[in-house]
Amino acid sequence: MKLIKSFLLVICLLIPLTLIGCENKNQPSLSTPELISVSNGVIVFAPVDNVEYYEILINELAVKVDARYNSNVSIVDNQINYNASKIFAFGKTYSVKIRAMAEEYKDSKYSNTLSYLHNEILTQPTNVKISANTLTWDIVNTANHYIVQVVHTTSGNSVSYQCETNTCSLLGAYAEFGAGEYGFAVKAVRTGVCAAETEFTTLQSVKHIVTLQNPTIENVFLDGGSLYMMANVDVNANAVDIVYNQNTKNVKLNGTDVNVNKVGNKYKINLSSLYGASTFAELKQYQFKIKAKFETTSVNFYNNSEYSEQFTYNQTIKLNSPNLTLIYSESNGGYFASWNSVNNAQGYVLTIVNGTEEVNIPLTETELSTLITQEFTGVKIKAIGIGNYLDSDYSAIVTK
Repeated sequence: MKLIKSFLLVICLLIPLTLIGCENKNQPSLSTPELISVSNGVIVFAPVDNVEYYEILINELAVKVDARYNSNVSIVDNQINYNASKIFAFGKTYSVKIRAMAEEYKDSKYSNTLSYLHNEILTQPTNVKISANTLTWDIVNTANHYIVQVVHTTSGNSVSYQCETNTCSLLGAYAEFGAGEYGFAVKAVRTGVCAAETEFTTLQSVKHIVTLQNPTIENVFLDGGSLYMMANVDVNANAVDIVYNQNTKNVKLNGTDVNVNKVGNKYKINLSSLYGASTFAELKQYQFKIKAKFETTSVNFYNNSEYSEQFTYNQTIKLNSPNLTLIYSESNGGYFASWNSVNNAQGYVLTIVNGTEEVNIPLTETELSTLITQEFTGVKIKAIGIGNYLDSDYSAIVTK
């Protein structure tokens, strides 16, 4: 009796297990999902019916993805896009495959396997702007360096610079091409196993305005009865303003003004012709200043210079040489040297020559004769000027 009871107990225990075994054997399998692509850190695959979650095998790492409640999942054109960029390391190669899973179904087989080199899309630089002669832009992730293209649109010339950071000084281009309209563009470059480069950004335009250098007045001088100015002027200037006694004259430097001649890299300007032949006739000081200009009816890329330092010109005249005579006076035991009065002379210098030795005798403007008792071989004299009057030349040497 006990044996019969034990047999019945075993039968009762085996029946549920048998039923469970039959149930598992009869569970349908999920369809194998198609792995479509892996690009820019995003795994794209086709969905399957009845799935609860997918298991993505990235190398040896198994990642469970709920296609309904995962923040990294989006469905586009009936394809599941799973952003796994946080899992991938840049520049590393991965093996990726996927299977579908659900409690009431058998797991699907693994999908096809894709090999993936994590190579993010290199994006164009953004927020490109110019400030304080420097081009800047936002840093591009994974870029190794940048290429900046500089176009001097005024002349059509261009130059490129490689920049290791997200800034580029424009002073080199400004020094090379000068004032004018410029265009700037930048592209990102990545080197190595994931080498890539973007297109150039849209040209950013800017005007580079240059202030003309201050001119200098080298000299003011008489030439052929006219007063001239010799001036150094910025090569980019095409005109100057000259000021004398608050009277400003504009002078063109483009070859159309008869009062200007270019001598080498300097300008010789006829002041007497500009201001009138009689303007500088008086013997006095004349003061001038000059500034450089760029005059045009079109776009102007130059600011006028400041005025030069004031140049003072002393209108001078050389005194006439006195006429010297010698008369021997036996009673006085020497020679009387006499000469005529010279207008505007402040005095005279009589020079006694004895061989190679010369002795100067200063005389006032009222003294028109003097007695010479020492030995001499010759005598000469000159009139002394002051202010705007220059010393005369010496007279001819008079001998005994």
